[in-house]
Amino acid sequence: MSDDKTKQGALSGLGLHLKLVVAGSITTFGGIVMVSAFLVYQQAMIMNSEVDRSTQALRSGMIERGRLLAEGMGASMENAIAGYNFTFVADSIKSLQQRNSNLSYAYVTNSNEMVIIHTDAEQVGSQNVRIPANLATGFKRAGGTNVVEIYHPISVGGAAWGKLVLAFDLRTIESRGALAMLRGKRIMLRATMLAIAAAMLVTTFGIFFSILFSRRMLKPVGLLADDAAAIARGNLDREIRATDSGDEIGFLAQQFEAMRVSIKTYIGELVVAKQKAEAATRVEKRLRAQIEEHSKLLEIKVQERTKELQEINQRLTEYDRMKSEFLSNVSHELRSPLAAISSAAKIISRYGDENKRSGKKFSTVIMDEANRLGRLINDLLDLAKIEAGRVDWNMERVENPVDVVGHVVNTFRPLAEERKVDLDLDAPDALPAVHLDEDRIIQVITNLCSNAMKFTPEDGKIRVIARERSYQDRPAIEVAVEDTGPGIPAEELEKVFDRFHQVKAKRDGNKPKGTGLGLAICREVVTHHGGEIWAEIAETGGCRMVFYLPIETAVTEVAAPVEQSAPA
Repeated sequence: MSDDKTKQGALSGLGLHLKLVVAGSITTFGGIVMVSAFLVYQQAMIMNSEVDRSTQALRSGMIERGRLLAEGMGASMENAIAGYNFTFVADSIKSLQQRNSNLSYAYVTNSNEMVIIHTDAEQVGSQNVRIPANLATGFKRAGGTNVVEIYHPISVGGAAWGKLVLAFDLRTIESRGALAMLRGKRIMLRATMLAIAAAMLVTTFGIFFSILFSRRMLKPVGLLADDAAAIARGNLDREIRATDSGDEIGFLAQQFEAMRVSIKTYIGELVVAKQKAEAATRVEKRLRAQIEEHSKLLEIKVQERTKELQEINQRLTEYDRMKSEFLSNVSHELRSPLAAISSAAKIISRYGDENKRSGKKFSTVIMDEANRLGRLINDLLDLAKIEAGRVDWNMERVENPVDVVGHVVNTFRPLAEERKVDLDLDAPDALPAVHLDEDRIIQVITNLCSNAMKFTPEDGKIRVIARERSYQDRPAIEVAVEDTGPGIPAEELEKVFDRFHQVKAKRDGNKPKGTGLGLAICREVVTHHGGEIWAEIAETGGCRMVFYLPIETAVTEVAAPVEQSAPA
């Protein structure tokens, strides 16, 4: 293990040693190269400036020479042009081009900028030349080369006649400048290579001396790294070496040693504290688990109890609403006949002896309202008994249900003839036998026919239908009562079976006479027989009341005996 630690320390020291050597070498080499590059760049800038200055001087000399030639040629051409001797002018231009190898072309234009004479015969007569009036020289590119044009005005008789243009080729000057630039670049390249070689030589010596000094400097660091690694592995008994060095490394080693001692002390205390904490944690977990378990059980019980209380509260609220609604409706229905009876009785008491006719009239009112009050009380008692399940149902086999329906229709025929209403029975001669309470079914059909008779006007029609139909995939007896009265609004078709609910007549808007309990009783009776009752809008525009009585249930089941109880 000691050998492994020594190798690790050596490797650590070697890594830091290499980093220092490489950093110093790169710094030295980079500094020398940067200085050399800066000096070379400065020399290159100076050389480029001198080459540009020399090229500009040659170009200026060529322009000045061209201007002198243009002035001389212009003076001789003015006399020839004045004498219309254009042959002389053309020969002079050609001679000038032959004597000057750098003269690219020359031409003469008149005042209309038309080429009169040109060294290139194809350009004679061209008018595409545009020479600025206030310009003496101009640079342009012609035939793939750069040229400088010298413009000299020609005057004849004191008036402007045209211009002489001499174009000198700049390739000679540009090639000299490029050659000088190439020579300068070669010189700079050699200088740069020498600088790099010198930098490499200096860097080599720097690396050699860096290795010598860094090994000696990094030895205490390697020892300190080995000791720190041992502490990291948990070996707190190994003392820190290199504490005798008088520099910053020795101070750092002393601080590591003090840290080692403190950590060793703290770890001992932490072990004891950890054992106590683990014991306390186990107790806490056990208590927390118990508390959570009790909390869950308590929460479940509270939820169950809350749900029960909510359901009870909803039922009580519904019962209270139903009680208030029932008392309100009953009070209203009882108040009307009682008020009518009281008023009629007062009138009879006051004027009965004086006017026998009025007494008889109001006595009739008292009797009618008393009968209405009696019907209301009877209907309330019947409905209460049915809902409480205390009705004695006389369930018996009826061989032909058509007889029951026909009995009710025959009962209403005199009233129908009196009111001029056509009452018709639409039924076969016989229907399948059923088990039912005949009196209660007669009560249902009677209530439906009575309502139809109330709302059907004169010359109207009431149709009572009885036939065998399939209802909910079972054979059943269908009984329907249709009328041609004002009908029931679609939004009240479901409400007509509620207690005390009455539909106002469409014609006069008055509330019809009745208790408002008949259809509610009909629904309870039909439901007890296993059937269903509802209201529809008839095709004639009136009302259609329909109820079904299942045949299968009524025939096969024997009515169970009903428990006798005292009337409500």
